[in-house]
Amino acid sequence: MTDVPVPVTDADLGAARIVREAVYRAAKALIDGQPPAAEDQAVINRAAEAPPPVPRMDGGALMLAPVWPGSAASALSAVARDAISLFTSPDVKSLRECASPECGLLFVDLSRPGRRRWCSSDACGGKARAASYRRRRTTAAP
Repeated sequence: MTDVPVPVTDADLGAARIVREAVYRAAKALIDGQPPAAEDQAVINRAAEAPPPVPRMDGGALMLAPVWPGSAASALSAVARDAISLFTSPDVKSLRECASPECGLLFVDLSRPGRRRWCSSDACGGKARAASYRRRRTTAAP
């Protein structure tokens, strides 16, 4: 989230996990056509209250610098703000869950037809196509 290392304590890591799970549950609820739970919204909103990383120019390039102190909270704020932005935008209708039974990743399907099934065509999609090919070869064999 930032271009400089951010010191992270055990408490920061715990907070990040709580926000991660709240974002995941909220996204799953939205995929299922339900509103996110009030508790998850509260967790995300609380994380978004911290100042986000500060954009800076360095040689014409964008750099993100954490807000000191509380730099880990600053990075987490950016994640929460991005989640809020997505969950309240028209792109929320493009949220999907990977169709692979071994995968739990969520993604935004911005493909032209809007029918993407896997988080990654190379990883989960490739495995599914290979399994489908093997099934067809097995059933087609005499």
